[in-house]
Amino acid sequence: EKKLPDALDIINKALTVAPENVELLITKAYFEAAQNNDAEAERLLLQAIELDPEQMTGYVRLSHLYLGWGMEDKAETLIKRMIETFPDSPVPYIQFVNLKMKQGRLAEAEQMLQAAIVRQPEDKKGGEMEALLGKFYMLQGRMGDAETAYKDALLETTDPAYLKATLAYVYVEQGKIAETEKELAELFALDENHRQGKLIKAKLLILQGKYDEAITLLDDLLEANPRWGQAHYEKGVAHVKRGEVELSINAAFEAGKYIPKDTKVHTLLAQLYLMKKDYAAAKHEALTAWQLSPTNYRAAIIFGQCLLAEKNYDQALKSFNDMYSKAPDNLEVMHYKAYTHMMLKETEEAKALFRQILARWPAFRPALQRLVGIYLQEGKIDDAMLVVQEQLKKVPNHINYLIMLGLLQMNTGQNDKALATFKKAQELAPNALQPYIMLAAIYDKQGKIDQAVSEYQQLLEKNPKLAGAHNMLAVLEEQKGNVEQAREHYKKALELDPELAAAANNLAWLMAEEEGGDLGEAMRLALIANEQFPDDPYIADTLGWVHYKRQSYGLALTQFVQASNDLPDNMTVQYHLALALKANDRNEEARETLNKVLGSGREFPEKENAVKVLQEWQE
Repeated sequence: EKKLPDALDIINKALTVAPENVELLITKAYFEAAQNNDAEAERLLLQAIELDPEQMTGYVRLSHLYLGWGMEDKAETLIKRMIETFPDSPVPYIQFVNLKMKQGRLAEAEQMLQAAIVRQPEDKKGGEMEALLGKFYMLQGRMGDAETAYKDALLETTDPAYLKATLAYVYVEQGKIAETEKELAELFALDENHRQGKLIKAKLLILQGKYDEAITLLDDLLEANPRWGQAHYEKGVAHVKRGEVELSINAAFEAGKYIPKDTKVHTLLAQLYLMKKDYAAAKHEALTAWQLSPTNYRAAIIFGQCLLAEKNYDQALKSFNDMYSKAPDNLEVMHYKAYTHMMLKETEEAKALFRQILARWPAFRPALQRLVGIYLQEGKIDDAMLVVQEQLKKVPNHINYLIMLGLLQMNTGQNDKALATFKKAQELAPNALQPYIMLAAIYDKQGKIDQAVSEYQQLLEKNPKLAGAHNMLAVLEEQKGNVEQAREHYKKALELDPELAAAANNLAWLMAEEEGGDLGEAMRLALIANEQFPDDPYIADTLGWVHYKRQSYGLALTQFVQASNDLPDNMTVQYHLALALKANDRNEEARETLNKVLGSGREFPEKENAVKVLQEWQE
C-alpha cells in the first residue's frame, strides 16, 4: 500500500520483542533503503550477517544494495566472503557474475557462471543455471554459445516450454528458419497458445518477409496484451521493413512506454531518426541505447553515422576508433572506420582497411564498392577492375560483384565482355533488376537493340513461358520508346512469374508515370519488388516515387534517402529526394539538394523539369 512509515513502525515494534531476529533486521534494512537511508540499511544487514553468518540472505541482499549504490569494492569484498563461507553453493558465484557484468569484465563473469553450474547440487538441477548462462551469452550477441547452453538446459528441465521458446528465439535471431520452425512446432504441440511462442512466430514472419502476416499476428497479441513492450517493438520492426517510418516510430514509442530500458527499442528509434535525417534525435537515442548496453555497437555505429552525415569527420573517426579498440572483429565498425578515413581523404588508410575487410569477409559488397570508388577517383580503373576480379575468384557467383565488373568493362569499352558478364548475372539472379537494365544499355550502345529484340522473340517462340525473356523484351521496348509494348511484355512476364521483381518494379514505374495511372496497383507491384530486394536502391526509388505520387510524402522521403545514399551520382534519384524534402517542409535542404543536382552539369531525363522547379522555389 506504499505506507512505508507505518510498515517500519510495525517492524520496530517487532524488533523490541525480538531484537536479534535476523529476518526482521533484513526486512527493516530494505524499508530503510527504500527511504534512501542507505547507512542504516547497511548497518542492519551487517548486523544480521554477524548474528547469523551461516544464513545467506543477508549477504545476498547487502551485495545487491552495494551494487545498486555503485560500491563495487565493498560488493567484491562481501562476495568473496560469501564464497569462503558457502564454497559449495552456486549463489555467491551468481552475485560475482552480476558484479563482473556491471564492470564490463565479461570473461571473468563467464568463468563465475561456469563455476556456479559446477556447484549445483544434484537434487536442485532443473536447467535454470544453464538457462542463465544462455541468457548471458545472448546479451553479448553470442548466439551460437547461447544455443549450446539452452540445449544443455533442456536436458535438465522438467518444464521444457519456456526453454523451447527461448531456443526458438535464439534460432530466429541467427536467421535459422528451419530450426526456428521445428522448435515452434514442438512448443505449440505442448501449448498451442504459448504467448512468447507467438511473438517468436511474428519475428519469424518478419525474417521471411511476410510483414503483413506479422503485423496481423502482433495486433492480435497486443489486443490481448496492450502493454506488451516486446510486441510493440516487433511491430515497429515490421513497419520499418515495409518502409513505413512514421508507423514504426509510433510502435517504437509504445514499446518505450513499457520497456523504457530496452536498448533495442532506443536503437530502433535511433535508426528511424537517422532515416528521417533528424540527426540530433538519432544521436540522443543512440547514446541512450549505448549507455544501456555498452556492447550495443549497432547503436554506437548509428551515432557515428550521424556524425558522418553532419560532416563532423574528425569526431566520427574518434568515435569509430574507440569502437574499433573494443570490437576489432566487428565488420560494421571496421567498415565505417575505413569510410571515415576515405571522407578525410586519408585514402591509403582507407584502402588498407577495406582490403583487410575483404580478406576476412570476401562477400561484403560495401567494402568492395568503396575500394573501387577510391581507385576510380584516383584514375586507376585497371586497379579497380583487378580488385573486383580478385574478389570474384573467392565468390564467383556474387551478383553485385558481377554487376560491378560489367560496369567497369562497359566504361573501358569492353562491351562484349560486359555483355557476357551481365548475362551471367541475369542467369544467376533472374529476378534482379539491374542486369536487365545494363544489358539493354549495352545493346543500345552497340546499336543492336533491334537485333536483341529479334533474338528474344525467337527465344520466346521456342519457349513462350520464359518470364525473363518477356521482361528483357519489355526493357528493350522501353529503351526504344515503345511504352505500350513494354507494358504488355511486363504484364506477360508477371502472369508467368508473379514474383518477378524486375518486371514488378518497372511496371510500377510506368504506372506511376502514366497520367491517371492506377497508383494502388503500382504500389502493390513496387512492394513485391521491394520485399524481395529491400536493399536495391533502384527499387527503393520506384517505391518512393509511387509514394510521392500518392502524396505519402513521409514514406516517399524514407525510400529516396535510402536510394540516394547508394546512388549519390544518380541525378534522377537526387531530384526525387529534393522533391520529397520540399513536400516534407524541409525547404532549405530541398533547395540545397536541387542546386547540387543542377550544379553537377550532368544530363538526366528530368533536368528540364528540375530547372523549372528550382525557379519556382526561388520565386
